[in-house]
Amino acid sequence: MWAKSGRVNDMISLDGMRKQIFWILDWLKGNPIKRHIQELELSFSSPGEIVELNKIRLNKLLKHACETTEFYKKYNSFQTLSDFPVIQKINIKDNYKGFLSNAYKKKYLITTKTSGSYGVPFVFYLTRNKYYRRLAEILYFNQKAGYRLGQPFVQVRTSKFSRLSLFMNNCVIINPTVINNEWLEQQRQILKNKKFQFLIAWPGVLINIAHYCLQHGDTADDFSIKGIVCSAEPLSGNSRETFEKVFGCPVYDRYASQELGVIAHECKKCGVYHLNHASLFIEILSMYSNKPVEPGQAGRVVVTDLFSHAMPIIRYDTGDIAVLEEKNFECGYIPSVKKIEGRMIETVYNTSGKVVNWGAIGDIIEKDKETIDNIIQYQFIQKNKDNYVIKLAVKDTFKNEKYIYTQFKNLLGQDAHIKFEYVDTIEPLPSGKRPIIINQSFLKAA
Repeated sequence: MWAKSGRVNDMISLDGMRKQIFWILDWLKGNPIKRHIQELELSFSSPGEIVELNKIRLNKLLKHACETTEFYKKYNSFQTLSDFPVIQKINIKDNYKGFLSNAYKKKYLITTKTSGSYGVPFVFYLTRNKYYRRLAEILYFNQKAGYRLGQPFVQVRTSKFSRLSLFMNNCVIINPTVINNEWLEQQRQILKNKKFQFLIAWPGVLINIAHYCLQHGDTADDFSIKGIVCSAEPLSGNSRETFEKVFGCPVYDRYASQELGVIAHECKKCGVYHLNHASLFIEILSMYSNKPVEPGQAGRVVVTDLFSHAMPIIRYDTGDIAVLEEKNFECGYIPSVKKIEGRMIETVYNTSGKVVNWGAIGDIIEKDKETIDNIIQYQFIQKNKDNYVIKLAVKDTFKNEKYIYTQFKNLLGQDAHIKFEYVDTIEPLPSGKRPIIINQSFLKAA
């Protein structure tokens, strides 16, 4: 007993040491992360306090962009933000140098890459202030989900960290490049390690692990996870229910991107997604024009990053869809959206041209126990107006094609052409993700 207690105390001491080292290093740099966290706390506890400050920040960013970038100099007579164009990733790709500010030398900037899930990844440049702001946002929103700085956690990602970085962050990586039974067993054992109480995951990867754990009789008592943050992919209702059942903890949905950082985070108190209004100016614009939508309507998420001075991001169309929330009473008024509908590239249409709720696709495959028990991986692809492909990696005992076919006919239209493709595994995209839904008609513009 003494030895076991000693090991626990050593672990606690080591976790505490990591936390102390983090804040000592931040102090040596002038406390940038601490100051950003304090501002974030103020922004969400007293939302009105940040409004005037961000008006000043927005005006400074717009002037800075007009004075120091080739692309924005023609807008130097602007009156309001709406005088600037809505841009997409392809606009930056086609005029990359035009978006770089001449106020900074590249060697003093920090780079971050987009995932390139549906196209070629490219580099965004960050000032150190923006870099520290991103770190502060991650810490702040992780704490909302139950994370404590220094504690061990597990994260799904494909990009590599050095051993020193993994040690200092107290992090174990789940790399989903290859998913098979051996890999699933390895991840199951990692998550059953009682020291891990926090998990950051892609829903499309975690659902494979969760179903594998269920099939092997695991229950919430076999895990010590206290909080799960899902990001990078849409989180369906069925997936959320499965995660809560298997791991026995709350699941938080986060909307973020490599180029912008945290855009919105799910609030358990009021059931909506609070927008990161402290760092970003976020517009929800009509699908067909650049006019704001009414509350309750779905629209395009268009973001201006108030801290993007090295490479100004102004009215950037993320390619995502969200439903605007008018107000919430539980937390006071914080700019919010009711739900994140996902990316346009992950939006499916029936044969009549009406949007199909992406959650309904997961419901068909995941709701029937016999079906999901025999499916290892799946992917739904819309090829064009009325042609669809369902990729399946299945067990030998799978016999549910007719059931799935009938359900999708009812969902998409009786004139839908549905093809099944059986594969050994769903191949990952360059980012390492395996999106459950892809609309290939949007790929060219992504």
